[in-house]
Amino acid sequence: MDDVANIIKVTKMTPKKIMIYTANALKSKAYHFILEKVMAGQTNMGAIMKELIANPETANIKKNPDFVQRTIKDILSEPV
Repeated sequence: MDDVANIIKVTKMTPKKIMIYTANALKSKAYHFILEKVMAGQTNMGAIMKELIANPETANIKKNPDFVQRTIKDILSEPV
């Protein structure tokens, strides 16, 4: 909530309503798995995708391979 307070302070606005959006459980679990793999040096999208599909908690990510590819790219673009 500190982030929200800082945004309100910087923008000098008094919002009537604040909406916070979060990723669904599948994307959150997939993101953390991908982050772990990339930090360990594994960046092969096919290999990561196979592991995600093999896990029952993240198997439905097969419907959204673009998410996996974008996530790998985004993680790699950030300085460590």
